[in-house]
Amino acid sequence: MNTRLHHLRKLLKLSQEDFGKPLGVTGASISRLENGTRNLTKQMILAICREYNVRQEWLCGEIEYNNYPFIKSENNMNERIKFLRMSLDLTQQEFADKLSIKRGAIANYEIGRNQPIDAVISLMCKTYNVNETWLRDGKGEMFLPIGDEVSLLSDVSIPIHDLILDIVTSFNELDDNEKTVICDYVSTVAEKIAKRKKED
Repeated sequence: MNTRLHHLRKLLKLSQEDFGKPLGVTGASISRLENGTRNLTKQMILAICREYNVRQEWLCGEIEYNNYPFIKSENNMNERIKFLRMSLDLTQQEFADKLSIKRGAIANYEIGRNQPIDAVISLMCKTYNVNETWLRDGKGEMFLPIGDEVSLLSDVSIPIHDLILDIVTSFNELDDNEKTVICDYVSTVAEKIAKRKKED
């Protein structure tokens, strides 16, 4: 639970002091809760969920770490776009740059002034591996599944999808020659693995 509390605070972009103020506790108390030297009481859990609109079952570890932690607003795509960007730890400019659109467009989406057209929604989903049903309707998982083997790691302090997104993002930033080198290397390794399996 302490890991989820830390993750929630980071998503909200709050210092320990600022996170604790509405709850009537100090930053030091939040620090102890996050590092596990102090346990969350039932009253504190309820206070956090009420103050920050958090799903209690998420904070208490009853549902998967990568699930949407906030109480859903089914009709508010703007909230989900903002949450997606915050989950990826991107500024509006960085988020927009990957989509080749203007930062102002992202800002308008997030405050609900404009709704993204279908092409932009599809681009967001493709670029950031997002479940389109979740983005449109708030249903299902935020990110597309990445396999049962990987899902076992979903409750670590840094979600595995973050690592995958970092790899994909870094790859997309390479020039064509560098991408070719990486692809050739991966193909060579895959061939060696396949050959070794046959020999076994």
